[in-house]
Amino acid sequence: MRLLETISVRLFEPGKAQQIQLVFSQIKQGAGGVHLPDEAFLFSSCTVPGDWTMQLTWLGDDLPKAKTALGRQMADTFRSIGLVHHTIWQSFFSGDV
Repeated sequence: MRLLETISVRLFEPGKAQQIQLVFSQIKQGAGGVHLPDEAFLFSSCTVPGDWTMQLTWLGDDLPKAKTALGRQMADTFRSIGLVHHTIWQSFFSGDV
């Protein structure tokens, strides 16, 4: 099974993007002692300055269908600098299109 956890942020001040980048870079260092995702991606909007989305991919057969400790920690951190939308998605199909 594959779960996709998405944390989207619309910054109150688009010039504070370095805070998003800093928190995301800490994922790779294992910040806070939380379990790390199998994949992590950071995207910025092509059309709306200050819109960012992080996608965390979790792989496994017995994953809980719930937001992770890392995802909740990131969302809580971003709430002080922007509007946050935090969701989790389960895959149904995989493979090449």
